[in-house]
Amino acid sequence: MDRMIESFLAQYKAQGACVGVIDHKGQWKYKKVYNDAMCPHPVAEQSRYGIASITKLLTAIVMLKGVTSNWWSLDDSISDYFPSFNRRDIRIHHFLNHTSGYYPQPRTTISQICQKTGFKQEVHDCGLSPEYMDQAVAILIDKLNAKTKQHSHPGTHVSYFNDGYALLGEVIRVASLYVHYEAAVQDLIFKPLGMHNSTTTYLDVNKDDQTTFQYYWIEDQCIEIKDYYDNAFALQGGGAAKSTLQDMGKLATWLMQPSNDMLAHLETHLREVGYGTQYGFGSQYIQTEIGNVVGHAGSLTGVSSALFINETKTEAAIVLCNTSDIPVQKLALMMLDAMPKDTPDEVSWCLEKMNALYGSYCAGEGYSVEISNENVKIDGENHTYTTCKCDYIRVSTDNNPIYLKIIFEETDVIGIRFGLRMLEKTNEKN
Repeated sequence: MDRMIESFLAQYKAQGACVGVIDHKGQWKYKKVYNDAMCPHPVAEQSRYGIASITKLLTAIVMLKGVTSNWWSLDDSISDYFPSFNRRDIRIHHFLNHTSGYYPQPRTTISQICQKTGFKQEVHDCGLSPEYMDQAVAILIDKLNAKTKQHSHPGTHVSYFNDGYALLGEVIRVASLYVHYEAAVQDLIFKPLGMHNSTTTYLDVNKDDQTTFQYYWIEDQCIEIKDYYDNAFALQGGGAAKSTLQDMGKLATWLMQPSNDMLAHLETHLREVGYGTQYGFGSQYIQTEIGNVVGHAGSLTGVSSALFINETKTEAAIVLCNTSDIPVQKLALMMLDAMPKDTPDEVSWCLEKMNALYGSYCAGEGYSVEISNENVKIDGENHTYTTCKCDYIRVSTDNNPIYLKIIFEETDVIGIRFGLRMLEKTNEKN
């Protein structure tokens, strides 16, 4: 794993990164701090990074908690909270899964708002000032009201839309108990989870030694800055959060808890993005060779971040990097793939259990599996197999083995679990 990560980060000229894999019990399976040898400000395990669009996951969690508290409904119109917004057909859930119908817009930044209004961002933190937020909302809504052309009706197609999450962060401010987005995220996520080094503010992190410097490349020149206002979204809900590897591990562990149904709620209103990829509420769902993963990635000036959870909700990979345009989502998926797999031990089955196993299994969508005493045939291709504990069989393939769960009803087999599908047993076979 070390060699893979070092090679990957060096290939893309990353200056510093903290990466890790944590399990659902909160135990770190792997952690690594990476520094380029020539970087003047090395990172450490406790360093704080921008996490960019992973902030959208936080915003979605707060929005869902607000539904539970009856502060708003997912079907509420955005205009209910900002009457000057002229699109009453756009609902909260449309912004949550990027289906508002807007084409991507040029980024509206904090610096642009301050230039128009005269707000002094170097004196007052834009993440804590209601005065600044009111001004930014008004300017952003004026911009959106001027956009009369949309690609589709709300709810039809996904098109990533940062301004939607900017306004969701402000719905939280105007419709909840909290004076600003930072207060809500602190009270509802960061403090309960013990994420004491996480924030969505700007001025303190710019001055704090714990926060990383930011790096980006212009041709062969590496530029160093430390300004988390740089190219930042005008409002916090889409990308303002900063955090540490340890804190992000706490968030991932909470999401993976069997008793926590938050991931299930984030999966509502899933919409297709591309082949094998869907977007839910503040979360991306990707079909990979290691199964379906869920999470988010982000990128800003001097920020490349990713958090992805495996299909079984038992491990999460986290990558925090202080350099722009590093494909950290790819690295996070590579890390999950490289982890030793927790698989059932092989064990012999009794003759009665083996005889119950043999037969044909199929689903109406066309999937078919045949199991004999010699092999398993999946869609016409033969594979060897072994029996395992917990009613699994291990099927050998050219790539990674497949584990099929055999579903017993007393001593009879009624079907097998094949990925997310249950295949019905249709006939016996000796």
